[in-house]
Amino acid sequence: MFGDIDQLKTHDGRPLVVAAGPQTSIDHLYRSRDFQAVDQLKDALGRPDLHLGSPPARAARAGRMNAQGIAVFYGATHALVAIAEVRPPVGSEVVVARFNFCRLLRLLELTALEDVQDGGSIFDPTLKQRLERAAFLRTLCGRMARPVMPDDEAFEYLPTQAVADFLGTMNEPRLDGIVFPSAQTSEGRNVVLFHHAARVGRGNRAATPPH
Repeated sequence: MFGDIDQLKTHDGRPLVVAAGPQTSIDHLYRSRDFQAVDQLKDALGRPDLHLGSPPARAARAGRMNAQGIAVFYGATHALVAIAEVRPPVGSEVVVARFNFCRLLRLLELTALEDVQDGGSIFDPTLKQRLERAAFLRTLCGRMARPVMPDDEAFEYLPTQAVADFLGTMNEPRLDGIVFPSAQTSEGRNVVLFHHAARVGRGNRAATPPH
């Protein structure tokens, strides 16, 4: 279903797999976390890599694109999206950190799936199968990015977790993450980096004052 997905394009020629990293249009991500305790907030401002980076496996909670115990990096292309995704409680403080990519990555652009095309000669015996695949891929963005109520997350996230795990481990070509629309705001997009691409280094401090 996802084999050679990097060779597919949309009707207007956009690729389904995009490059992220230095000297690309996606060369950094924002990630945020809410705090109720001042001491913890100060610690996060001093070491955002530890407090806002990918969690250790033992602390990794299940999410839209990962099962419990699988550490991935959830970020956003815009700081406001990162804040909205946290859904901070009233009265809490939110720290936002910018994380720069240090190498090139290959990301599946989920919104491009809605306009994917594949075709060829009607005499090609593989045409029917390829058209059916394209039709399935066009429905995938809505399925993977639709809003889910907190009480339903454990069940509703199972299909998206399975797809993400396959793309990051078994697919050919193996992908490093997924770009997908935010369910909380239209300001930007979310990005999940799979486990093998989710390591965070200290680098330069990039946390902003709390908002």
